[in-house]
Amino acid sequence: MRNVTDSGVKTLSAHDLRESTGSSTGADEPEAILRLDGVWAAYGQGPAVLEDANLAIGGRQFVALIGPSGCGKTTLLNMVAGFVAPTRGTLLLDGEPITGPGADRSMIFQDDAVFPWYTVKKNVEYGLRFTVDKAERDRRVAELIELVGLAGRENAYPHELSGGMRKRVDVARGMAPRPRILLMDEPFAALDVMTKTRLQEEFLRLWDGSEMTVLLVTHDIEEALFMSDFVVPMGTHPGRLREAVRVPFERPRDPLLRTSSEFQELRQRLIQLLHESHGGSGGAR
Repeated sequence: MRNVTDSGVKTLSAHDLRESTGSSTGADEPEAILRLDGVWAAYGQGPAVLEDANLAIGGRQFVALIGPSGCGKTTLLNMVAGFVAPTRGTLLLDGEPITGPGADRSMIFQDDAVFPWYTVKKNVEYGLRFTVDKAERDRRVAELIELVGLAGRENAYPHELSGGMRKRVDVARGMAPRPRILLMDEPFAALDVMTKTRLQEEFLRLWDGSEMTVLLVTHDIEEALFMSDFVVPMGTHPGRLREAVRVPFERPRDPLLRTSSEFQELRQRLIQLLHESHGGSGGAR
């Protein structure tokens, strides 16, 4: 991967990302919509959690960050969301500094984030209440509820839904504002394997019809490979971005892709990169 900084941290350029789909703006170097330049993060007077992170992501790309707990990947996600300010460096979205949360970004969390006192419909429309008129809000919410397979459950409350159904509500609510970037923090980690696999496939189907860029944090190498265009392993103590690994598989992704030799070979490469990053400690599956 090109664009290696003096510190050895890999920079994932917008051009590199666009190669994954063959898209181009006609320029030699398409402009990134999200850019991290020399970003550091520390809490209080403690040591750095994230060190000199450099990353540039083009539009409508799916990028996964993988690594063990403590490598700074959720901190990085929270900085892009605007929840946490960097200790040093800059984060730019469409060329403007990220100074706080905004409607151009949505987050899907690992834990259930549905409001238990709201119905499915009220949960999904939550982020649209003050930005979209009622007719458009009703249309968009109905469409998303249909797409995530919850038609007929609009008036159900979260306690009446399974874990997989509640996660579908989370996904629909995150996509409802049509954010520029969707941030996903271990969104399917709490689900059983069959439900998790099914929701990964369903999410990719929904995303394929959108214009969103996705930044996913996960411990799960297979999830990262199946869903993303690029996987960025992270080192730890402090957190560092390693080289971005291009995922060469065409979309839409066949569920049987996970069993192919090419998929497993790339999985082994990522395991090795993580192993090297942590002095042999591994940490992702």
